Order: sequence, then C-alpha cells, then structure tokens
Amino acid sequence: MDQLEVVAAKTVSAHTGLTLKCLDLGGRQIADFEFLRPGGGREGLLEVTSSVNVDLFRLLSDSHKRFVGDPEGFQPDISGSRKSWQVTPTSAAFSIKKNRPALRELLAEFEQLAGGMDQFHVIADGAYAAGSDDERMAANLRAIGVQFVWMHPAVKPEYEGKILVNPPSWPIEHSLHSIANEIQVVIDKSDNRAKLRKAGGGRADLFIWLDSSPADRAMLEVAVFSDGTDVETMPVPTFPQEIETIWIASTQPREKDDPAPIALWSVNARDGHWKAHDYRHVQSIKILGGEPRDEH
Repeated sequence: MDQLEVVAAKTVSAHTGLTLKCLDLGGRQIADFEFLRPGGGREGLLEVTSSVNVDLFRLLSDSHKRFVGDPEGFQPDISGSRKSWQVTPTSAAFSIKKNRPALRELLAEFEQLAGGMDQFHVIADGAYAAGSDDERMAANLRAIGVQFVWMHPAVKPEYEGKILVNPPSWPIEHSLHSIANEIQVVIDKSDNRAKLRKAGGGRADLFIWLDSSPADRAMLEVAVFSDGTDVETMPVPTFPQEIETIWIASTQPREKDDPAPIALWSVNARDGHWKAHDYRHVQSIKILGGEPRDEH
C-alpha cells in the first residue's frame, strides 16, 4: 500500500463520509479498499490506479513543484510581473534550471512588447514579418528549445510572475477531450474491472491519479486558470458494468502540509456529467487496516 493509494482513500472518504478499510497490502489481485457500512459489513469496493507517462515525469514534476509546491517555487520567476506564463518546450529534455535565466530575460522582454495587452503569445515557427519584434522573439525561442509562449492574467496573486511549463507538443488551450481519452484507456483495463466485479452490487469506485501525463496538465490548467464550471462539459466515459463511479485527481497537492489533490473530479454512471469537488483536508482521516509503506 503506497502513499498515493492511501491519499486516494482518504480523499474519497472525505467527500463521501464513508469509512474505508484497506484490503490489498500488495501483490494480491483484489481491490485496494472496501467501503464499510455504519453498522458494519461491506458497502462496496474502491480500486486506486494511475495514468503515468514516465517520459514526462521529470519535466512536469519540476514545473509543478515550482508553480504550486515547495516554498522556493513561490518566488516569482519574473520579478514585478503581474502576469502568468505558459511555456511549451520542443522536447521533454528541456531543463527548467538550465534555461531559467534565459527565460526570465526573454519573458520580461515579451511583457514590455505586449504593452497593456492582457494576453500575448508567440509561436517559434510562426509566420511573422521579417525584421519584426515577433520574428526576433520567435528566433530567440527556437534558440533555447521553446516552441510556444503564452502570457495571460494571473488568476491568483501567488501565480503572478510564475512560469508553468507544458509538455512538448501541448496544444495552446487545454483539452477536456484529452483527459477523457486518457482515462478511458485506464477504465477499460481488465484488471481494474475484474477487481471491482467483486463489489457484489455495492459501490464500485475507480480512482485514477493523472500522474505526469498530458491529462494531468490539462486538469491542472482547468483548476488553476478557470473557475471549473467547464468540467461539466467534459465527455463522460463509457462505463463498463463493473464500475459505478470514477474519480480523477492530479497528483499535485494544493497545500504543503496536506496531501489532498489540487483538483478532484468525479462522475457517476447514473449522473451523466462530471462534477468538480471543493477542496477538503484529508491528513487527519483514518483508513482502517493498514498504513502506507515507504517504497522510495
């Protein structure tokens, strides 16, 4: 039982009010947790899994930590700026640490060129007039391995002057369809369905951590850069008969002292639309039958 599995169970418990008990301590083909009725007995099962793109883990984890995580990350990347920035590199090998000085200088110049505009973007391979400021900035982006930069208003004071690095080839706008497509692959996995088949008519919940993947980044963008109302428009997955409720969450915590995810959405097979959940602390919630082991 690892830390993320326990955090998932605590998160579901916080939002359902139900008690959860650990079933799978590792290596067994059974669901990770069971829901318990107030008077005793099983109410259903919870399986926890993830959608991981290992190739992007280093790049995105570095960006996430600086943007919403560790204390150093709350220092602005561009001093004095009241904007937020999104940067899309050409390769996952892009190093934030190595290119930070060049990015700071380049983006500060971008903001000056933007004047009083709320938003401003430059594409490295865009068709700009020869000798123009845009053409020169595009050449500077290509020189450090960046394909796209977008400046926009910071939605919270703590995001002012901050740079968020997107995965390579990431679209200009986040895509709810990309989240739906990615989680459908996880939903359809036979092992997840087999474990929840044993729920016996009770709750059958699948919790999916979106971990270091394009869907994780899209979810984070919705949580940070919008009011969350567009979550309801995300395509509803095709539910296999073994699964009743799907939870998805970003692995990034909102607060340093509590592991609850920065974004949590769910959909029930009967509801027909996604719901964005409010933030709830989970640190003090108890899960019966086991503690997480340190696997690192």
